[in-house]
Amino acid sequence: MAIQFLNDLALNQNELIQPVLENKPNNAGVGTGIEGQLYFDTTADVVKVWAGGAWAEVGGGVISLTLNDGTYIDVNSTGTATNPVFAPDLSAVDGNSTAASRFLTKDNTWAVPTDLFSGWKLNVTGGTQTTIQSNDEVVFAHGTFLQTTIGTVGAISTITTSLSATGTKDATTYLAGDNTFKAISTIPGLYNSWNVAASNGTTRDVETTDTVSLTATDGMSSTVSAGAGQDSIVNFVNTDKGSSQFIFKNFTADGGGTATASTNNDTLTIAGGANITTARAGDVITITGGEGYSGWFFDGDTGTAQEVDSGETAFVLGGTKMSTAIGGTRSVSVTHDNTSRTDTAPTVTLTNGGTFIAETSTLQDATGHVTSVAVTTYTLPTSTVGTVTEVDAGAGLVTNPTAGITDTGTVSINYTGAANAILTPGTAVAASADQIIFNDVTASNAVKKTTLATIPVTAVTAIKTYIDNATTGALVFQGGYNAGTNTPELDSRGTGPITVEKGWTYAVTDVGTFYGEVVEAGDLLIAEVDNAAALASWTVVQANIGVAGSGATDGATTKGISGYFNGDFNITANGFVTLVKPPSSTTKNILLNSSVTGVSVDTSTAGITKYVIDLSAAWATGIESENVMCEVRGTSSAGTGLAYHQVFTSVLANANDILTIEFKGAITEGHYRALLVNVE
Repeated sequence: MAIQFLNDLALNQNELIQPVLENKPNNAGVGTGIEGQLYFDTTADVVKVWAGGAWAEVGGGVISLTLNDGTYIDVNSTGTATNPVFAPDLSAVDGNSTAASRFLTKDNTWAVPTDLFSGWKLNVTGGTQTTIQSNDEVVFAHGTFLQTTIGTVGAISTITTSLSATGTKDATTYLAGDNTFKAISTIPGLYNSWNVAASNGTTRDVETTDTVSLTATDGMSSTVSAGAGQDSIVNFVNTDKGSSQFIFKNFTADGGGTATASTNNDTLTIAGGANITTARAGDVITITGGEGYSGWFFDGDTGTAQEVDSGETAFVLGGTKMSTAIGGTRSVSVTHDNTSRTDTAPTVTLTNGGTFIAETSTLQDATGHVTSVAVTTYTLPTSTVGTVTEVDAGAGLVTNPTAGITDTGTVSINYTGAANAILTPGTAVAASADQIIFNDVTASNAVKKTTLATIPVTAVTAIKTYIDNATTGALVFQGGYNAGTNTPELDSRGTGPITVEKGWTYAVTDVGTFYGEVVEAGDLLIAEVDNAAALASWTVVQANIGVAGSGATDGATTKGISGYFNGDFNITANGFVTLVKPPSSTTKNILLNSSVTGVSVDTSTAGITKYVIDLSAAWATGIESENVMCEVRGTSSAGTGLAYHQVFTSVLANANDILTIEFKGAITEGHYRALLVNVE
């Protein structure tokens, strides 16, 4: 990503060492420039500059120019070598004093030509004669269906005019209106004859000048009218809507066979049968039923069938627990009635040896009606007076079943769960005189008791093993260690390290080295493993840690105790050190937007946009601009190549609290922000 400069870069007459212009393959690659902008065209291998609204090559043109007199041409060079003036002219010798009538000849002289052409005449029959002068152009145009061509025979030009029609031109074709030659046989109206035929009769040939008559008969009429082009239209109209024509072909009924219209005046008669009448009014025939109804019979599963005559009413009555109702049109609904009853629930107290009756089964038929109910008499058992019939579990007890037991159940101590015999009673701290119950396996498992103080260690083997394991590796002081003489021999400088056990601890009595590390008097050496034989197998506890020192390298520094400035560092109780974020009094992030307090825009200088920051208003009173470092970055709105990136522009400070940031050109509000650090 290129570094963004948003203002002019003044080098103050210093050299620009090894610069490289922007490389682009062509003008389109670099786009529209501004006056004076440069780039290197990698395709043409030239430097180009934007001048006068376009890219132009810089240098690489004509270095020197030499003009010599040519045939019939004099250069006529004047001026200076750095600013020459050239006025080329013909070198012909003037051979005639009349300038208007002279011409340059091939011998480089001015002369008057001989046999000058003056013009010619062009005329056509019935037209007007026209004079053709020198350099005039005569155009031989062609009309409809004609074409003109020009050819040459030697020095003579020929003009040929011919038909432009396509097709074959001979005695069997004619020129049609579409500029094509067509066969004479295709001319419309040229025919020999055609045939006319009907479903009956003889086919006739229709010759030229013959007339075909289409005559209507039997209630029909015909007319002839002109159609499109040369077409004629014949219309046939039914003029007789009455008895003089066929109005039906076949007509059938439930009986009597099929009636057929055999003549034009046949009549179809619709007659009424028994108790049926017909009537016609205009084009409507009405068929009406008579009073021919005699009656019907009403019957059931039992009883005698009853005849229902015209005008009588038949009743559908409900029987036992049945009811009827008229539903929709000519419909009756039969419904099973609901049963109404009163249920009683007598209260019975069951006694020892008493009896009670209970329903054991109910029978019903296929329709769901109850047919019989079976009952049974039950006698309760007789119990002995004074016998326990129910026991509930108390604290630390459990019953079987758990909800309470009868005389056949059991009561046991609860050994498991949150309510067992140990957890159920109240809590207290056990004292040495407190007693515990135990099973004495040496006395036929007799239950006995003892105090906590009298329990022998051998009886709690598991506890002893746990304690022993927990204390394994504990520090065991073994005395002093002379690091100067390696006494006793703990490291490998002598005949070899002595046998040690994990947890053995030695106090250094004299300064020296221990496996290559310097130790001093007061330091502690603790074995991490049995037979420790390397520095990594020991823990060295320094007793005299000094103050940490500084140095150019890690090896040159003294490791020791150090302190931290609470303004720059946070330290937890465990010694974790973190860097404190600089306070707002030392840093500030200001959006370059005139809507921000203390920020204003100055565009009074042509081509320059200035953002003036009043530090006292935008930051804090007492901050001087000369002590403020400023970095300008693009915001998310700055666009591609500028968003969140550092840009370079002019930053001006004075001796008070005004900081001015200058951009070249117009700058959109909110596209940049100033990151400020007070280093006073």
